[in-house]
Parts: sequence; C-alpha cells; structure tokens
Amino acid sequence: MIFKRRKNREIPSLNTSSLPDLIFTILFFFMLVTQMRKVPQMTDYVLPEGKELNGLSKKTMVFNIYIGHPKSPASFADNNTKPLQVQINDKIIYQKDIEQHLKIELSKLNNTEKANLRFNISADKDTPMGVIIDLKQTLRRLNQVNIHYAGKTEKQ
Repeated sequence: MIFKRRKNREIPSLNTSSLPDLIFTILFFFMLVTQMRKVPQMTDYVLPEGKELNGLSKKTMVFNIYIGHPKSPASFADNNTKPLQVQINDKIIYQKDIEQHLKIELSKLNNTEKANLRFNISADKDTPMGVIIDLKQTLRRLNQVNIHYAGKTEKQ
C-alpha cells in the first residue's frame, strides 16, 4: 500500500472565541485589587521643595496627615489670617486632640499592623516648625517612628 501525501497543507486558524472572556477576567482582577483614593482632601497646602526625595515603597498601611489651611473660605474669620487645620485620613482634628484620636485609631490595629504602619505628613510650606515638632513628639509617645514627609522636587 502506497501512502500519498497531501500537498496543500494549511496552518489552521487561531481560535479567538475565548479571548474576550480572558480579557474581561483580567480586567475584573485589576478592578478588584486596585485601591482608589478614598480620603477627601479638606485642606489646602503647598508642599515644600527638596533636592533628595524618595517615594513611599509600600502604601498599604499609611496614615496620611495633612496640615494646611481650610479649603472652604467660610471656615475661617473674615480677617486675612487663615488658621491651620490638621486632617488625619478623612477627619479634621484639633491640634489638642491629635494624640487622643491617634490612640483610638491605633487601638483598632493588631501588633503586626502597628509595626508596619507609616505616617505620611503633608504640611504646607509655611507651617510653623513647632506644629511639626509637636506632631512628631506625639507620634513618638505612641511608639510610632516611621514618619515620612511629603515634598516636591526643586525647580531646576
């Protein structure tokens, strides 16, 4: 018996019927794992400039502390002095109540989370250094030493 070879061999076409399912599965995965910014910013501030700045490597366990002026003009008196306000995550806190508020927030975390916790301070460039030092001393009393300061790169 003699076998004959077919001379017209074609490469079969690629089946793409499952491609949309795969694309939507990947899209759904990224929608689940991406965290959007949930904290509304209630303070206006201009970041100080610096030469050697590094970004935060892990942004999972970060308490954002904003120190600046109120966004709404109705929240301060008619004179030209704008008071400073402190925003921790999504709440405006009086300076005298910062330690008590942080104690409450830290009590909600377990020891592993407390060890990995970082504080990111975004303060207005005209914020008196005494306010920053007081905040830093408060964090030190609460055994929180991972403190980062936000800034923007210096204009060249």
